[in-house]
Amino acid sequence: NIAGVAAISDKQIYGYNFGFSIPEDATINSVKIIFDGKNESSEATNITKVQLGYNGTLRGTQLQQVMTGEYAVYSTDLTGEWTVAELNSSLLQLYITGGGGVNAIFFDYALIEVDFDYADPITFPYKGKPQTMIFEGGKRYKIECWGAQGHKSTCGYGGYVVGEISYENDTPVNIYVGQQPADGSGGWNGGGAGQWHGGGGASDVRVGGTALANRIIVGGGGGGGGYEGDNFKLGGGGGLIGKVGFDYANGTATGGTQSAGGNTGGTLGIGGSNTGAYYGGGGGGGYYGGGATPGNFGGGAGGSSYYGGVEGGATMDSVRVGHGQIVITEVSTAGLKLTEPMMFSLAGIPELVRLAKGKYKLECWGAQAGPASNGYTGGFGGYAAGDIDLTEDTYVFVCVGGRG
Repeated sequence: NIAGVAAISDKQIYGYNFGFSIPEDATINSVKIIFDGKNESSEATNITKVQLGYNGTLRGTQLQQVMTGEYAVYSTDLTGEWTVAELNSSLLQLYITGGGGVNAIFFDYALIEVDFDYADPITFPYKGKPQTMIFEGGKRYKIECWGAQGHKSTCGYGGYVVGEISYENDTPVNIYVGQQPADGSGGWNGGGAGQWHGGGGASDVRVGGTALANRIIVGGGGGGGGYEGDNFKLGGGGGLIGKVGFDYANGTATGGTQSAGGNTGGTLGIGGSNTGAYYGGGGGGGYYGGGATPGNFGGGAGGSSYYGGVEGGATMDSVRVGHGQIVITEVSTAGLKLTEPMMFSLAGIPELVRLAKGKYKLECWGAQAGPASNGYTGGFGGYAAGDIDLTEDTYVFVCVGGRG
C-alpha cells in the first residue's frame, strides 16, 4: 500500500526495468497506463497519481483518480508522448503517488500497455540482451539468422540459416543476436574467449523458454583469429559443421557439429575458450560451439548452424561480417503460385521459396569467370533449362553464383 502523511508530503514508489524489446522500426499505435486499486474506504478522498517518468523526471499525461473503497481498473492514454527508444530503455519508470491525508491506498497492479505494429520484414540487430516478439497464430514466418564474425580477421565470418515456422496460437519467441567481440572476450551468446581474439556469438530463436534446449534455429558464429605474419586467420561459422580454425603447427581447432562441440572446449551452444594460447583465438558460438585453438598462434573454429525446429531449413557458412542479425518476415501460409517468371540475382545466400503444387520451367545461367591479370576476358557462364512437376507445396532453395 501507499500511505500518505497529512500536511507533510506525498508518498511515492516507482517501478523500472520493464524489459520492453520493441523493434526499432515498429509503429506505436497506443501507450496506456493501467492501474487496479482502491482507497481504504469509500469515504476516503485521496487523489492517487500514476505517471511515467524518464531517468528520475516525471513526464507526460498523468492519471489522477479519487478511487472508491472497492478495487477498480483505471487507465489513461499516453499515445504520441513516448518513442520506441524511450519505452525500451531501462530509464523508463512508472510512478505511483499517494496524495496527502491519513487514508491508505491499495493496488493490485500497475502496468504500461503498448500496442504497436511490426514492420515487415522485422530486423533484429545485436543488442547484448534477449529481444522478443509474438508470432501470431495462424500466420507463417520466415526466419533468417546470421551468426557474428570472430574478432580480428578478414575471414571467420558468421554463418547463415533460414527456415519457416507457424503456430496455431499466438506464441512468444525469444530472439538472441550474436556479437562480434572487440578483443579476446567471447562474443555475446556463446562466443569463446581467446588470449587475443574471441569467437563470434551465435544468433538464434527460442520458443517455449530461454534455455539452449528451446532453440528452433541457430546461425553459427565465426572463430577468433590466429596469427601468421600480418594475417589473422580463423574458421567460419555456420553450415551443419563449423569450419576448422587456422593451424599454426600446434594442432587444429575443429568446428561444432550437430551432436558435439569442436576441439578444443566447444560445447552445446558455447565456443571453446583458451586464454593461455599466445595470439590464439576462441571458438564461435553455435548449435554446438567451435573449438578454441589448442596452441599458440592458432585460430578458433566456427560454431554449427541448426534448423531442426523449422521447416524448409538451409544453411551456408562464412557469410556475415560484423555483429549477427536476425530477420523475420511474414510469408504466405500457402505455396507461391507463379503467374509470371520469377527472377533471382546474386544474393550471396540461399534464397528460400515455397512453391505451390504445379509444373515449373527452371532456367539457370552460371556466372562468368573473372578477368585474367593480362587483361583477357574470363570464360562465360553456362546455361541449363528443364521442367519440374511438384505434386505438393515444396520448398525450393535458389543459389545464384557470383562472378569470379
